[in-house]
Amino acid sequence: MTFWYLNLVTVEPVLFLFTMSLFMQYPVTQLLVLHKVCLSIHNSTAVCANISEDADEENEVQSTAAHWNLYLTIAINLPGALMSVIYGAISDQVGRRGVMVLPSVGLILGSVGFFLQSHFIHAHVAYLLPSALIIGVFGNVGASYIALMSHICDITEVSSRTKRLGIMESMSFIGGPIGMMAAGAMVQHHGFEVVYLLIIALNSVIVLYIALRLEEPSKRSVKSDKKLRSISHVWLRRMCRHVSSSLLRTLRVYFIKREDKRRRYLLIIQLIGILGIVAFAGELDLFILYTKHSPLTWSASTIGIYLSVRTLLKGVPLAIGLPILFGYFRHRSVRFDLVLAMLGLVSVAASMILVAFSHSMFMMALVAGIGCLSGYPGAIMGSIKSKLVQPDEFGALFACTVLIQTAFVAAGSLLFNTLYSATLRVWPGLSFIGIGAIYMVNLVLVIYLWLDMADVKLNENHTPAEDREFAVKLLSETEDSEMDDAVV
Repeated sequence: MTFWYLNLVTVEPVLFLFTMSLFMQYPVTQLLVLHKVCLSIHNSTAVCANISEDADEENEVQSTAAHWNLYLTIAINLPGALMSVIYGAISDQVGRRGVMVLPSVGLILGSVGFFLQSHFIHAHVAYLLPSALIIGVFGNVGASYIALMSHICDITEVSSRTKRLGIMESMSFIGGPIGMMAAGAMVQHHGFEVVYLLIIALNSVIVLYIALRLEEPSKRSVKSDKKLRSISHVWLRRMCRHVSSSLLRTLRVYFIKREDKRRRYLLIIQLIGILGIVAFAGELDLFILYTKHSPLTWSASTIGIYLSVRTLLKGVPLAIGLPILFGYFRHRSVRFDLVLAMLGLVSVAASMILVAFSHSMFMMALVAGIGCLSGYPGAIMGSIKSKLVQPDEFGALFACTVLIQTAFVAAGSLLFNTLYSATLRVWPGLSFIGIGAIYMVNLVLVIYLWLDMADVKLNENHTPAEDREFAVKLLSETEDSEMDDAVV
């Protein structure tokens, strides 16, 4: 029996497994940092197990852990931002599959280092930094985002792209809960090492799936093996020239002159993305510290279960809600999509403000319910961006997005870790008020787009001739180099 519908499944399992492993690695590494910091200060597992009984000691450990979380975030995201741009530019020329593999290879190597550091638990927390750097150099989530989003845009029609991107992004809201729930239970009952071994296994499966199952889209023109071999043997000087040229070409995607105010819309949507990633970075860094702090004082398994349920609640509206809405409103306008983005921003802003006042499980449960629409803005704004550019710009578009936003992950982490440490003794929840305020600023920007884009016609179709004409225009604005000749 032929399961024809399996042909519709492409990169979704990759994102599912990668997100599952990523959502295991990130919170578990934060817990590992917290545990190592406590042991380095008090050198007693008994004291660390009951650290919440002494407010001063608890605040000291949390403040120090917040700073080390910041260092790890920078170690992962700054190299990841630069390398993602390079990988994105290369993926436009040599295909997506190789770039899809790199983040999983990095996570495998990084998890080996984290495994060793969790085994030698009294080793200094600074030894976690090389593993974080390895994950960043291999692109981390940024390179994965570029390759997966670009692949979906390559194989879908414009009319169905928002739905497919929503379904793809829903995999993160399904894989994430499973990963976090499993990680929390495993840490509490079996320790940190088992979690990192599972992450290594999951990413090995990803590499095999990409190698054996995925193919390059038939409409993409991937360079011949002969040209690829010539690229691999060029001199370092030529490679550096190509990288700088790729960076310039990638950054220019937001500044090329476009009709109907499209450049303005791209820049505004990018600003929305920057503010959103700053807020998200703060939430990501502080949530575990906040729930470990009194009066909540959650265990690892409680944190894992809660985060998994909350993430699952975010995934259901994406995986089920968006396809139903788009199926019913087949001839919707861009303003309809923007209304959904507004609802998502109200949802996430309200949930973050409520976190600041939460002192019980019931209030935190309300946070999860109120924030269930927070996945809408990312999927919808990404789809609108892709309709404002030409198909041969997808890799550069998403690479530039990842470069800028990943760099601002470090900025968000710096801002909110510093704010959390400074206000810890006054009001630990104050940082979440700031996060909610940033999302409200994004809501204002989306309302502006809704008012200004009433008559805008997005790219619903691209003819090969139009694509070639735009490609010539783009290349004519880029300085030639010897390496460009080899690649382009």
